Amino acid sequence: MAGNEVTVVEYLFNRLNQIDLKHIGKLNKIGNPSKSGKIKNLNSYKELKSVKTEASLKKADIYLNEVGVSIKQEGGNFPYNRLQREGINPILEKLNINNKDKILNKLDKEVLKYHQREREDRNIKWSDIFELKDFYNILEYLMMTGYPKKESKYKAEFILEAPKKIKDDKNIKVYTFNEYFNEFKDKIVLSIRRQWVGQKSNSEHKRALGLSKKKDNEPWVFKSIVGQPSGWRDDFPEDERKTVYFLMIEKLA
Repeated sequence: MAGNEVTVVEYLFNRLNQIDLKHIGKLNKIGNPSKSGKIKNLNSYKELKSVKTEASLKKADIYLNEVGVSIKQEGGNFPYNRLQREGINPILEKLNINNKDKILNKLDKEVLKYHQREREDRNIKWSDIFELKDFYNILEYLMMTGYPKKESKYKAEFILEAPKKIKDDKNIKVYTFNEYFNEFKDKIVLSIRRQWVGQKSNSEHKRALGLSKKKDNEPWVFKSIVGQPSGWRDDFPEDERKTVYFLMIEKLA
């Protein structure tokens, strides 16, 4: 559990049987999936930390009154991380969105322009790429239901936002996806991010290498180096370095 999720959950445990949350009601149960997949109700944050689960495959960070809830920090955050090009087509097909080639071509052009320094702003307006109803469906799926190639076992029904420091119950807001989208759609962007094959960070190098090997990612993989990582690996050939791109769906502060 990362970010302000720890703060939120600890606060909720301290306010158990006292706090009343929109859409959820008076909070009397806090739970999390156990390794078996069943939701286990817990009595403390300490107990929550001991529960083993497939955290990376969850859309719901926590279960409140046995309802899955995604926790986000108030202000700037990421509704969805690391969207690869190869994941876009499966989402469009899953959601029966038309003009798949047109959408990918638009994104390819923007990524290429960013790589060639023809655009300075890494943030793309989603409305420049998608129709409103299509982006609504894409974001709802990615935030609440699943991933490009599979659905999560642990779906979210609501989104909870809270500041980094919670002063009182009023700081915690719970949204349906429709409420969240209507409230924040003008602050959400598609943010172009880069990393490098051959960069010093082992985890980032491995991620970039993995992305670069997938055929459908090829239009976002370049042999020319743009930008600079914190350092380069000594054990990797210089002529095999690459710049690799992906998207973050970002809610601006």
